[in-house]
Amino acid sequence: MSTAVNSEDINVVDRILAMVQALGKEGFPSCVVGAAALNYYGVPMPVEDVEICVPADKLKQATDVLAKDVRYESRGYTRPELRSLTRMYQLYALKGHADDLCFRIMPTTDHFVHFNPATDTEYSKHRAPFPSRIVFAKGLLATQRLVYLVQLIDGLNLSADWGHKNLNLSVPIDAGYIANMNKAILESLTKLKKKAVKLPEHPDLKKQWDHAVSRKTVRIDESLRSRRETQYRIIGAGDPTKSSKSMG
Repeated sequence: MSTAVNSEDINVVDRILAMVQALGKEGFPSCVVGAAALNYYGVPMPVEDVEICVPADKLKQATDVLAKDVRYESRGYTRPELRSLTRMYQLYALKGHADDLCFRIMPTTDHFVHFNPATDTEYSKHRAPFPSRIVFAKGLLATQRLVYLVQLIDGLNLSADWGHKNLNLSVPIDAGYIANMNKAILESLTKLKKKAVKLPEHPDLKKQWDHAVSRKTVRIDESLRSRRETQYRIIGAGDPTKSSKSMG
């Protein structure tokens, strides 16, 4: 795992934009997910590895853009993660940077059931592409990244009603998607001689959402509850994506 860097560093934003622009120049639309996207949505966390999604059928060609670019060098792979194929995608870093910020190109299918770059992307003030908050939340539920889901809820101070209105919580995740993901996870970890932890086949999305939202106050340090609406937001705070401190 690479060393964490401060995501407010304009140099980090510049490197993300350079990566996105290099992919775009070759015709590959992309969006930034993972910790960098959470940071954009108001979660004050360090960014270690920047995960960039491209259409699944363009993964190899997009990865080749990095592999063939003399400015970048391979940094190997990370350790396996539960319910994830992250370990399968190689890390790259710009040569000559002491902070060791790494990039990983991943297929959109590892984060979303469906993703259309033309309609599902939100752009930061510096034109860095992120999944829209609705699509991002849906993807975190679909892939059962529930720790990230809690952080997104607290970063944006999302309500139970917001989720009920926007996330189609009564509609089950596509069974074919779950089956394909679990098959790939099982195959990848079998090769590494690791025990696979698969995605649940029938998660109760409404129950998961309501539970995560209901505990917003509990997650705030007791001494700060009179001044905060979530663990990350002071009372009356505006949209974090408009903040000068937001990633991107």
